Amino acid sequence: MFDDVNLLYIALTAINVLAVIYILKLLLFGPVSRILQEREDKIESSLANAATAQKEARELLEKYQQQMTEAKKEAQEIIERANKIGMQAREEITKEAKEDAAKTLEKAKREIRGEKAKALEQIRKEAAILAVMAAGKVINKQLDPKQHEELVKDYINEVGEIQ
Repeated sequence: MFDDVNLLYIALTAINVLAVIYILKLLLFGPVSRILQEREDKIESSLANAATAQKEARELLEKYQQQMTEAKKEAQEIIERANKIGMQAREEITKEAKEDAAKTLEKAKREIRGEKAKALEQIRKEAAILAVMAAGKVINKQLDPKQHEELVKDYINEVGEIQ
């Protein structure tokens, strides 16, 4: 009988254990497996989102760096154009100033030559008149106007040839 009790006890224990395992499987392992699976899916989704966000961040950084490079390049081009325009304006102003100075100098030279010629002509006339007057006094005679004019012209020609 001792053997019968043990077998019955073992059989009942085995049935109880199987029943508990079945109940645990239905009530505990299923929901826990489902929760674990949901958590695993959530973690995978978070990792995928993080990878996507990191990729987008890299793309934005690359785009930003490209825009910065282009902006620097454009700024440099603008500076170069401004410098070029400034140099052209400076050269133009310098050229115009030199041309104006040359024109003014040439005009002044012409005026000086004209005034010099007028002054020389005036001096010649006055010198001729003085010479005729001096000669008239020396000769002690008066010349008629025609002789006086011829004498002045001859003297002017002689003074002009000397200079």
